Amino acid sequence: MSKPNELPSADETNEETISLNALRERQRIASLSFWTGLAQQPKAADIVMYGGTKVSGVLRGGTVTRGEPDDVFMVDELATPLGTYPAANMRASDVRYVVIK
Repeated sequence: MSKPNELPSADETNEETISLNALRERQRIASLSFWTGLAQQPKAADIVMYGGTKVSGVLRGGTVTRGEPDDVFMVDELATPLGTYPAANMRASDVRYVVIK
């Protein structure tokens, strides 16, 4: 390991890159497994929006990737303060967090 004021060696940098790539690969596989499972067996969920609005419905999938502006959660039976919608796509950027029941 290099000292605080030294640049890391090529071997250290390569090891860190390999570790980071392995972590990204595990996260990608876990994410794909989660969304595949959800598509096969939708789950009831409570969803809290950034404005504080709480909604609920059946989460059945999404196109959530890396924080892209067009990422969405696909929700059936979406119960909102304004009424219930049979199906809706919710922008992921509007969602603070999701609690799957």
